[in-house]
Amino acid sequence: AEAISPDAMWRIYNQPNLKKFIEPTVYGVDFPTVCLSQAYYDADKKCLVMAMDKGLPAASGQPTSFRVTNVDPNVCRVKIDGEVSEDWRIVDGDLEITATVGEHTFLIDVRN
Repeated sequence: AEAISPDAMWRIYNQPNLKKFIEPTVYGVDFPTVCLSQAYYDADKKCLVMAMDKGLPAASGQPTSFRVTNVDPNVCRVKIDGEVSEDWRIVDGDLEITATVGEHTFLIDVRN
């Protein structure tokens, strides 16, 4: 069964979201150890918003990392669970953010 709005398939092919190729994007998530339950870029606030689930129970508390591309790492500010974090580094021009397996929210502010 299809659970989409009228003309949704037409829009996918005729009005694709090409901004996603130039906006901040998360990749390299340690799936299935962790899963993102949310990841979107708020262009008005210039902020990538992400939420990580509990992950595999056996991996709880272990370190994990992921990367964010299409950002200037020199002007980004990373918050994990509402606190400014320095647990990131620049790798191949992208941000690599380190966290622990568990429920977390991430805000990557990309304002200049």
